[in-house]
Amino acid sequence: MCIRDRLISAIKDRKDLIQSLFIPCVEPVYANLKNTDDWELKEGAFTFFYHLAAALGEDFTLILTQCNLLELCIQDITAEISTQKQKNEEEFSIGSDTDEEANGAKGGSSRQNNGFLDEKATAVHALGEFALACPTVTAQYFDKACSALDQAYIFYYDSVRSEVAICYKNLVKSLTKLTSNGVIPTYAKGLPVTQRLNPKVEEFLKEDVLAKYFDRIKQDEVPEVVGIVLESFKELVEALGPVVVDNVLDQIAEVTNMLLQGETLCQTYASDEEDMESDTLILQHLSEFLVALSKTLQDGFVPVFQKIYLNLKRHTNQKRDPEEIIIAYMIFAEVFHYSPSTVHLYGKEMIESGLGTKTLSDEEITRNACVMLGNIASSGKEAMLQNHQQIYGYLAHVIQNSQELPTKDNAIAAVCKLGWTAPKQMPQEIVQVVVNNSPLQGDPQENQTVAQFIIFFLTN
Repeated sequence: MCIRDRLISAIKDRKDLIQSLFIPCVEPVYANLKNTDDWELKEGAFTFFYHLAAALGEDFTLILTQCNLLELCIQDITAEISTQKQKNEEEFSIGSDTDEEANGAKGGSSRQNNGFLDEKATAVHALGEFALACPTVTAQYFDKACSALDQAYIFYYDSVRSEVAICYKNLVKSLTKLTSNGVIPTYAKGLPVTQRLNPKVEEFLKEDVLAKYFDRIKQDEVPEVVGIVLESFKELVEALGPVVVDNVLDQIAEVTNMLLQGETLCQTYASDEEDMESDTLILQHLSEFLVALSKTLQDGFVPVFQKIYLNLKRHTNQKRDPEEIIIAYMIFAEVFHYSPSTVHLYGKEMIESGLGTKTLSDEEITRNACVMLGNIASSGKEAMLQNHQQIYGYLAHVIQNSQELPTKDNAIAAVCKLGWTAPKQMPQEIVQVVVNNSPLQGDPQENQTVAQFIIFFLTN
């Protein structure tokens, strides 16, 4: 949780603080927002109001309506886009793939350009926060908001495009709350979907929001924007469940393969110096998205995984950048945990791949390989028994030779998973190794795994 979220959480229940410190500021801040021509002041005003909306929730409704904030957001999102469209097209080159380069290409006052563009991005963000806080009021402006975002989602300034992706996520959640008695409904994991959303929500989600997400993943030239799109997509899956993706699994597999093969515009457009950094950034965001899918869909994720497996496995090749290998093994580890059926398809191949990291000196790679091997054994159960001795040998090597405690701890946790999966195949000295190294110091979260292991052998 970021500092902003902690502060908002802390003051949500302190109505006295809100009334004494923030409500008196509403009128002067609103005056700045409505009357000033200073873009930075307007940006600050929108920021004040969307933080207040996040803290107050539905109690922000009166301020939202009296100050006409939704209308002001939409005006600021659209007005300059239409009046400066020709100027943007003339002055912006696709070679200016960052906000700073775009401003440089436009000439004139960099501060003025930054103020105008950053205020527009903030207005987009505010629109999403207002929608999330006050779904009923926002519903009256829904069509106008969508029309404004239709223009903004391909706007040349990448911060605006990033904020549009976040805003779409918040609009979907707002519309869901509006049609679900003011709350985000709970859901059952896995497929098929057992509880659908309101048809209007699903239509907006599938035909508008996800269509634009897929477009930006493929066609945006800035890796950071693609990362924000993937993050917003992930958060929708986590919030609303399998219903977000059950009809778009083929498209998810398609864009995932494009990302894994470096075929999206932002990947093909990057210079040689940027390639490695961009690939790592995108792979990190993609990993979080894929893990969220696996966790939410469980074995329903198998059809997607079958289509992306080979391209993902290529990222474990030892000739790859170490960061890519680390992330790829992490994805395999999590998918094998949350989608156990994938182990029966690919577990044996990935055991061989994981054992092959024994000669590498990168302990982060070794850590994630240990986690993956433990999850393969735990999820694969009897199907992986014939590989247990090989895995024990690898893990013993890591425990004896690792120079970093977190790596050693992950190897010990993996040993525990093998132990309770097949107690009769466990070497006798393993229990003593686990006890001697407990409690774990390098990765304390794995102490839960150790505790389960000890309890298992005390009660069986």
